[in-house]
Amino acid sequence: MGCKVKNISVIEQKSGMSGLRVRDMLKHIGGDGVATVKAASAVPSDEDHEKTCIERVMIYSVKDGRDELVPRRELCGKPPKFAILNTNDVLVFDFYTELYLWIGRVSLGSLRRQGATLAKDLFDKGYMPLQLDVNSVPSSPSGRKRSQAGRVQKPKNGCRRRPSWALFSKIAEGAETFLFKEKFADWPEPGRIIKMKGHVSSGEVPPAAPSAELVPCDVQVMRKRPLPVDSCVLEGNNLDRGRGVPSTTDRPGISVATVSVTVYHIKEFDYIEIDADELGVFYSGEGYVVRWTYRVYKEPPKRMSVHGRGRRHQTLHEFGGREHCCYFFWQGAQCSVTEKGATAVITVELDEERAPQIRVPQGKEPPVFLQVFGGGMVILAGKRPTVDKKSYEASRNRLFGVRGEVVHEALLEEIPTLSAHALRSQGCFVAMSAHAKTVFVWRGCRASDGTHAVALAAAQKLMNKLLCVGVDENYELVEVSEGEEKMRFWRSIGGKYDYFNLLNEPVPGNNSLRLFQLSSGMGKFSAQEILSPSRAPDGSCVFPFLQSDIYSVEQPALFLLEAHGTVFLWLGWWPKDLDGSKSTAVTGMALSRWLQDKRLGMETVHSYARAINRRCPAYVVVAGFEPEQFTSLFPTWQHKPDIQDCASHVCNADSGLLPLEDELKKLHKKYSVQELRLRPLPDTVDPIRLETYLTDADFQTVFKVTRDQFSKLPRWKQTNAKKTAGLF
Repeated sequence: MGCKVKNISVIEQKSGMSGLRVRDMLKHIGGDGVATVKAASAVPSDEDHEKTCIERVMIYSVKDGRDELVPRRELCGKPPKFAILNTNDVLVFDFYTELYLWIGRVSLGSLRRQGATLAKDLFDKGYMPLQLDVNSVPSSPSGRKRSQAGRVQKPKNGCRRRPSWALFSKIAEGAETFLFKEKFADWPEPGRIIKMKGHVSSGEVPPAAPSAELVPCDVQVMRKRPLPVDSCVLEGNNLDRGRGVPSTTDRPGISVATVSVTVYHIKEFDYIEIDADELGVFYSGEGYVVRWTYRVYKEPPKRMSVHGRGRRHQTLHEFGGREHCCYFFWQGAQCSVTEKGATAVITVELDEERAPQIRVPQGKEPPVFLQVFGGGMVILAGKRPTVDKKSYEASRNRLFGVRGEVVHEALLEEIPTLSAHALRSQGCFVAMSAHAKTVFVWRGCRASDGTHAVALAAAQKLMNKLLCVGVDENYELVEVSEGEEKMRFWRSIGGKYDYFNLLNEPVPGNNSLRLFQLSSGMGKFSAQEILSPSRAPDGSCVFPFLQSDIYSVEQPALFLLEAHGTVFLWLGWWPKDLDGSKSTAVTGMALSRWLQDKRLGMETVHSYARAINRRCPAYVVVAGFEPEQFTSLFPTWQHKPDIQDCASHVCNADSGLLPLEDELKKLHKKYSVQELRLRPLPDTVDPIRLETYLTDADFQTVFKVTRDQFSKLPRWKQTNAKKTAGLF
């Protein structure tokens, strides 16, 4: 309502109805300062009050040239409808304690001025109740009598005086207040809907009938082959993955080649150009802007030169086509919010050509960005070192995870924690030993030949960039296979420790890796697949997901992960309040919705596993308690004790790997009436739907009706019955 107050006073009846604050309050609401609190039985019911408010509704029209308001007889005494509002009209809505002058957007100025005067006169005179003569003609606010052929009689009781706090307001079309809109029975809210072509909101597609109850996801739809990688289209040109002939182009003979690459390091709100020898080296705590120029031509050139800043292909001009430009602003995972904003601002400043600008967060690099560096991109942990710290950087060992499914899209990402626990049997890793002057290429027992080839090419590129980290000595390249490591390799990564490996595990027949987020946030329980932007053209990817994919979404969340013939259901956590206490959202409807989503998620995972194989194992994994069997499916994993503490409020798990069948039995367990009346309730019981946990016999005994009969009752009758039974 636009009201502002300096302070708020709370008065409780049980503390007594005397004192200065009580008298002051009573005077403000029209009393004489003496507290007289009526019994609840003396106050009209809510239904009677609402009926009285509806009967008081008076609607008038303002007519040009008439010195009085014209009542809309057919609209008075009932809730107004949105359809009566016409952009050419000026209307007056009198609700006794509230009077509104509604002004249409294209109404005449004379009508607006006349309506303002008449509405103010009606507000000052008082409320004119609806009193009809024998011919049921509404009264006029002027009080003058008319003939029975259509003239209005003066009310017998005259005008009713309005309370001192009554509201008079002018409302313009399109700027209606909430108080005004809530008086209407069918006021629409189109401003909250984002219309999309081909969507129900556009009006082109008829809306689907609402479902009476949420059901698990259709696993047959989920198990369909995922969509291929989206082609990169810039300025109308289909670049596909940014190199060579696009595989999805409808223009045969079109090819793409890099002309030049320039990288700018963003430091606060300034930038410096990176030397050509350091191209492709990034730090996770920094932001960068990459200017990529390329050419689209008709036929592939006869010879291709090594691209780099300022270097061009010798034969490009022979095939025509102008140079194109694109700006990428890369943001490290440890980059601050200010630095991320600075990368976007400086990208705009550098973009003199008004070229496309693409944001690239660490871990979500698209193929068109990775190929810019020809498989030589390296991400180092932390901040870019100063000159005096380069000697320290050169003296320490490093461990890199290998990403990328194509040689010219390879990426080495430094793992901050130097430990054998970071190794994964499905992939390849590159270890750099400063003491042994050796670069090790470690191949897991389940790594494919393609992944191994990418790792070797990336390691060779790394050796060419050692000067960037202060290393000016020659290093030896050594290949190591899992299970055949020697001590000098283990020393390079901090020692030999037990880690989760697949050396003695049978080779699975299903190598599928898929991740779905399960949610009922859109009114339907649905699954949204998470896809890696850098996956290979055939859809394969060694580590397609990151820990941030499941940890950075709004919690609590549900994720289904299919991995090599095993299905996991990951359960999120309830975030704590700002003061560090248990979240107040873990009650009421929020808890009920979470328990319902968890039940639907478990049923979806159960059906998904059975669709793969009747013996396919399925497990529930709790946030903060993830076992190595689960975390080894991600390139890196960092355990967070605070998340474990948050998750323990809802899921108490000694072991992070819980059989799905056991958890489903807990959700469908039946309880007696006495057990459901005890507090606190078990963690798996929905406090809003306690009646669903009764056996059929107990349900019949408590409610005297069957479940089907109970479900057909009005909601308020169901609520009253549950209150009577002590199950509310």
